[in-house]
Amino acid sequence: MSCALPRDEPRSLSVDDVIRTAASNSAADDPNSEERQAISGTYGGDSSDERLELRVDLDGVHPLRQFSGDVFDLAGNYLRSFRVTAPALDVTPNLVTASGIGSFTAAQPSPFVTVKIPRVTPGLGLAPASVTFSSAANAAGKTFSCPFVRRAFRVVQWEQDSIEGTTPFESYDVSRLWPGPSRVLTVARAYAEAGIDIQVAGMSNVFASVSDDTWSDAELHAAMVKHFSLYSQDPRWRVWLLVATKHDITTQRGVMFDMHSRPHRQGCAVFDAVVGGQSDSQKRGALRTYVHELGHCFNLAHSWEKARPRALSYMNSPERYPGRDAAFWAAFSFQFDDPEIEHLRHGFRNDVIMGGSDFLTGSADIEEMMASPRPTDPILELRIEGVQTAQPNDERATYRYRLGEPMVVELRLRTFDIRGTLVHEHLHPKYGYLRIVVRRPDGASHAFRPLGDRCMDTNYVTLNHDDPIYTSAYIGYGRDGFTFSQTGFYDIRAIYDAPDGSSVVSNVLRVRIRSPRTDADEEIAELYFGDDQGKLFTFWGSDALMTGNDALNVIIERFPKNPMTAYARFAKGINAKRAFKCFTAENTIQTRPSKPYEASEHLQTAIDHATLDNVTTNKAMRELAKAHAQAGNIEAAHQTLQRMVIHFQQQQLRASVMKTIRRQAAQTAELFSCREED
Repeated sequence: MSCALPRDEPRSLSVDDVIRTAASNSAADDPNSEERQAISGTYGGDSSDERLELRVDLDGVHPLRQFSGDVFDLAGNYLRSFRVTAPALDVTPNLVTASGIGSFTAAQPSPFVTVKIPRVTPGLGLAPASVTFSSAANAAGKTFSCPFVRRAFRVVQWEQDSIEGTTPFESYDVSRLWPGPSRVLTVARAYAEAGIDIQVAGMSNVFASVSDDTWSDAELHAAMVKHFSLYSQDPRWRVWLLVATKHDITTQRGVMFDMHSRPHRQGCAVFDAVVGGQSDSQKRGALRTYVHELGHCFNLAHSWEKARPRALSYMNSPERYPGRDAAFWAAFSFQFDDPEIEHLRHGFRNDVIMGGSDFLTGSADIEEMMASPRPTDPILELRIEGVQTAQPNDERATYRYRLGEPMVVELRLRTFDIRGTLVHEHLHPKYGYLRIVVRRPDGASHAFRPLGDRCMDTNYVTLNHDDPIYTSAYIGYGRDGFTFSQTGFYDIRAIYDAPDGSSVVSNVLRVRIRSPRTDADEEIAELYFGDDQGKLFTFWGSDALMTGNDALNVIIERFPKNPMTAYARFAKGINAKRAFKCFTAENTIQTRPSKPYEASEHLQTAIDHATLDNVTTNKAMRELAKAHAQAGNIEAAHQTLQRMVIHFQQQQLRASVMKTIRRQAAQTAELFSCREED
């Protein structure tokens, strides 16, 4: 049931209005009924041994005609949640009774819930709610007396910091888009309209800018852990937003980056270089982005991920809406849609609270995607391939990996249309246009979900018939931890969502994870299987993940000649080549300078092991060339690129692949040429 009016500020309905809309009760139709206050909001109280927080949503702003609650022990420890989505209502001039069988987070002997709230005239304080849990209607059971607490259904403490030179969003008047009464929205007001009270908490820190104003996911996560004053290892109604300059992916508008280690969903960022500006279109776009990223922290997915691409919601993207930007803004009422409002108000506590359930836990029907894929686009072809050496003697699998070895796959999208086909510019799964499903050796399937939820401007390109798009993706570690933690056979499939709404389903890639052959192999695998280590391979290293770095150092020191050590060298080398930013206690940003000599040693040793897959070797050689250039050895940089081209030529790769490799070498060499001219 939706009671909001498009384009207008959400209106309030009395409980009589709600009942009348539901065609339920004669008392609601009584024209002589005295005016009563709305009863919706949060109530709280105790029984003999438990405490209840009750959320009543029967009238008021955008009522959903349901109620829910969370139960705690008297010490404040969370026990369970419940929700009654379609209660029977009995409304008299003096009393509202709502009752029904609840859904609980755990089986309950008393699932029937009855709420009774006396009605009062305006100007008086609201009366307490009486809540009874029983085994059946009208049966005696545990009863709570719950005084009224507040109108908002949930309260969140919000800390927002920014980088010097950025301009944090303040407000936007919707009447600038549609002529009509003024409706000025801040981020807090947008959530208030959904029934959520976002309160500014702590200091709003401004950090001094630095010359390198791009931010990586690793740096963002390190910044949150270091400087979010309300950061917690336990679920809390607390959230952090950083207004940064720009991401190292320059078109990215924002990111809910806090999926790198449990607990999830405490932090997000927006990037002022993309969403900043004072024009009407820029300000309304910024409002949507700020609300959108915080929505991810409440465990809200993108609209298209929930099969609602036509949703007029903060969680949709104007570029993905049918008709794209113009159509979206012409219809958008600056609200969440009803299922999202229901989640915000009445979702089970751990599924909503920051630091509770992992992001998007249980949100996709992946078995169907693996076993019976939908019809595919006949114009486009998607291939997924392993990047390790093929094993022709293995009848069941094409590619084999050691246990603990970082898993990289190659993705290729091509068109059969000689005129070319419009596609999304980005193919990597981290951008949200391509999904990967994995079936484990035990037969269960799950979706690989990359770290971070990226929200970016959508760029379309024309895919030419003779020039496929290639990318590689590390899929060994994601939001759910390690993807390939068991030995045995895995099936992997990719699904690409094309701009026209069709799906392109790939082949099934079969790989085998083999058991360690030696004690050293087993010990190295154990050292690689740590959350920090998985993040280091995702981020290509980090200064902040000390436990992971310690494990990589042990591998390098104890097993210098083992083929698996190449991956530790690779991650350490990539990170050493780049500068790394972190916050200090004095609200400044400290940048650790690049270490080109250390990077060169690690990368050259990793390449010399000759065990890295082709994609990783390509990356390692280009980064090695850059490290040589940083150290002032331009000749060594050019020689490294020449060796890279020769190395892959000797493998007799496809002409289109060699074309890409030569282009990459030329683009990298241009960086050195510019440095020589300077």
